[in-house]
Amino acid sequence: MPVYSFGGDVVERQSFLNGTRAYTIAGAGVLGNDAWSYSLSVTLPREQGEPLTEGDFSLELAGRTWDADLGGGDFREVMDEASAVAITSVRCRFVRNPEAESDLPWQAAEAELAIGVDEAELTLRPL
Repeated sequence: MPVYSFGGDVVERQSFLNGTRAYTIAGAGVLGNDAWSYSLSVTLPREQGEPLTEGDFSLELAGRTWDADLGGGDFREVMDEASAVAITSVRCRFVRNPEAESDLPWQAAEAELAIGVDEAELTLRPL
């Protein structure tokens, strides 16, 4: 399976009183001759090391769709040395939502997400 790299924008960022943070990220572009767009949401627990339990992902790639729910993961805060900006690094797994109509054959995908202040980078490895 190919590995996909997508850019995106942090379109919503919320911090809650219980210490959790929620992000919504969206991106769109062209990969080769194929248009793509995605929307991803993930809620980070209060402490690093606690498992991720809430999130979803929707992808349209070359006219085909894939909808998935978060199937676990973790995060850590890192400092980008070049820009001196804090980056939230998320590693997670998305699992195909059986109730959604998906045209892409993937059952799951591993995702690495680097969330900056306004932008994000997503690497997706379908399984």
